[in-house]
Amino acid sequence: MTDLATSYLGLRLEHPVVASAGPLSRMLDGIRRLGAAAEGDKTIVDAYAPAVAALEEAVRAGHPLATAVKSAAHAADDGRDIHFVDADGATELAFEVESFDRAAGELVAWVRIPVLSAEDSLYLEYGGDPVERPAPAEVWAERYLAVWHGGGGDDPSLLVDSTANRNDGRRRT
Repeated sequence: MTDLATSYLGLRLEHPVVASAGPLSRMLDGIRRLGAAAEGDKTIVDAYAPAVAALEEAVRAGHPLATAVKSAAHAADDGRDIHFVDADGATELAFEVESFDRAAGELVAWVRIPVLSAEDSLYLEYGGDPVERPAPAEVWAERYLAVWHGGGGDDPSLLVDSTANRNDGRRRT
């Protein structure tokens, strides 16, 4: 291993490289200021801000640089690493994520299970690379005319149909 020790003001420093999120935090502030962007605007800030926050938290906790950087890299995954498998651990199950809040540790997902009995199991897996999510219509059987979960993002009156039928609607006020 390379010896990184150095001397500074007569002191011997064994590890002069110190993990810091300061430069990245300043860069994020610049992006926000110059781009007039904030979290939730669907810009690079939505990916970058959680990464900077995770890096700052890992550095404050005293984690090694490699661990801190890994935390930052996965901070903005937005749950894209989540998937469901059958009891055999290999058969991927179709699913739809209704909502995911990494900070709160909350996930609401609908999973298509071929047959379910008291002896059956299914597993939620996460922590790896992001996976391709199935289309929501793959979760719902053809006999469903529509499946509405609630608000449609920016427009709370919009009801988006998750089936292949595309029977979107609006709430009456």
